Amino acid sequence: MPFRNLTVDRVIIHEIFKRNDDRSIRPPRYGNSLVALDSAALAFFRERVVAAMGNQSKSIDMSIAASGGNGGAIEIAMNILGSDDAGFIAASRRFADRLADAQTSRGYPGGIVVTFDGNTGHPSIPYVGVIKAETHSGFRRTVNLGVEYLQDLFMSPQQKLYKIGIFRFDGARGDDPTNLSDWSATVHDNQLSESNRDGAAHYFYSGFLGCELPESNARLTRAFFESSREFIRLANIPEEQKVDLLTSLYTYLKVDQTPAIEASDFAGRFLDPALRADYIRHVQDSGVPARAILKDISEIGNEMRVRKVTFRGQIQLMAPPSAFEEMISIEEFEPEEGEGHSARWTRVTIRNEIQSQS
Repeated sequence: MPFRNLTVDRVIIHEIFKRNDDRSIRPPRYGNSLVALDSAALAFFRERVVAAMGNQSKSIDMSIAASGGNGGAIEIAMNILGSDDAGFIAASRRFADRLADAQTSRGYPGGIVVTFDGNTGHPSIPYVGVIKAETHSGFRRTVNLGVEYLQDLFMSPQQKLYKIGIFRFDGARGDDPTNLSDWSATVHDNQLSESNRDGAAHYFYSGFLGCELPESNARLTRAFFESSREFIRLANIPEEQKVDLLTSLYTYLKVDQTPAIEASDFAGRFLDPALRADYIRHVQDSGVPARAILKDISEIGNEMRVRKVTFRGQIQLMAPPSAFEEMISIEEFEPEEGEGHSARWTRVTIRNEIQSQS
């Protein structure tokens, strides 16, 4: 457990704000000194951080992208490591500036930015942490960015109000702290879930922290499924053709025994030539590589079990994907004049008998 024996040495708070109406950045409000925490407050802060980072369903280890300059979050962490208090305060302000810059939309709320450092693990290694916390209705604003802010932050009635990123220096004592390969990152975000690792706020872990979700076959398979489904739903083709393509997608992922999937392979097997190039581009723009992916449907197991078609009038048809392929036919047709208000009707053929009714 990387956050066992976590200690907190220094803490400072800054405040950032929602962008102005013209989407320009409103300058952050900087804290001028370290927050002096008594033993009880320090223990409370530490416990909340450890509890959040130890929640495996809401925290994830991420890879750190090289920023190519001295303005990235990892470079700020490198500067903080081994710095004196004045250097820590100055570098922490750059975290606030960077987060304000990363929040490109007025839809992102303001909040406070907590920078802290210390040691963690056994044997202990140094770390640098940063928290982005949205303020809630009971939040108290004071003249000084001090301990009251931390108390209000962690006593929030809405736990999802904060996100945490921690950079750990895994190199040996005396090693060059600017060696990116010696650093690791973990991000906590309540928008994460076991089935949706992409739920984390992208602006925070990517735009602000400069981190990337680790590549895995399960995540890439889910991205392939979701981007393919989206393309089919939005395609300018008849609904019954969409039904057939979605059935093919489920079959390709669930029924076919081939161990690998690939956008060009799916396109060549199931899509009309006019759609293939746009489809492949759409899937790759969603982060799916052009190469073949080892199929792993563990993150889309629920979607693969049952497929659903919804009609107007609160009518639904649900069945396993294999049933759609083998026993169900769906086609649209125009009703005879005067037979109904809808311009298009749907004929559903199920090649089996009724088993029960309720």
